[in-house]
Amino acid sequence: MKEVNKGILDNDVVISAENVQKMGEIIALTCIKTVIVRSGKDLHYLYKGLLRDTNRSKEDNSPFSNAYDIAQEAML
Repeated sequence: MKEVNKGILDNDVVISAENVQKMGEIIALTCIKTVIVRSGKDLHYLYKGLLRDTNRSKEDNSPFSNAYDIAQEAML
C-alpha cells in the first residue's frame, strides 16, 4: 500500500480554519477512494470532481461539484 503524505494530518500541526478545510478534503478523498476499492462502486466521477475542487485557485468562482458536499460534512 502506498504511503500517504500526512503533512496536514501530523500531530504537531496547529488547527486553523484553513487546516480544517484541508483535513476535511483529505478525509473525503480517502473515504471515496476506499469505497471505490472495497465495494467496487463506480464513484470515479465523485473522486475526480473533488480533486478538481481541492486543486482549484482561490479566484475561481465556478460552483463546486457534488462531491464537495462530502468534504464539507467531513469538515463539520
